[in-house]
Amino acid sequence: AGSCTFSHDENLRGTAEATTCCGGRRNRVRNDFRAGSFRNWLSQMFGLDLLKSGVVMDVAGGKGALSWELCNLMSLRSVV
Repeated sequence: AGSCTFSHDENLRGTAEATTCCGGRRNRVRNDFRAGSFRNWLSQMFGLDLLKSGVVMDVAGGKGALSWELCNLMSLRSVV
């Protein structure tokens, strides 16, 4: 019953113990290609001509992955 592959005590269904018996953690969403995906979206949405006409400002850039890709893969000027 249900989509969980683990066997559970049916008496615990709906209790706090039931939600934490398998570690209580949600499946993690991977963001390995987030910067590349956003870089592709930027170029499709705004076009290379507009992006090359100025400087792309990467607000809240974190480690600078997007800015690195813009500079090194697309020859755009970018600031984190």
